[in-house]
Amino acid sequence: MPDVGRVLISGNVAYRKYADQGWNDYSEVYKAGNAVDGDTDPKIRHQHCSLAQQYGLIKFSWLVDLGELYDIEEVTLIGTLGE
Repeated sequence: MPDVGRVLISGNVAYRKYADQGWNDYSEVYKAGNAVDGDTDPKIRHQHCSLAQQYGLIKFSWLVDLGELYDIEEVTLIGTLGE
């Protein structure tokens, strides 16, 4: 029996949704929203990346509010390439 009321959505459900990250020295440049803006340029100097850092025992954090519940099958993270 098929799932009634469920709709299959493919693609980036996080695109331009609200994102937040723990504060760090670069929060104003490498904003959390950069991670969901659709730009996948990995070069950190182009300032399209998000950056979360760990300070001692304080762990980094990053989140995105998808606005509703989804069954997520895959998450893609793209690391930075430095300069």
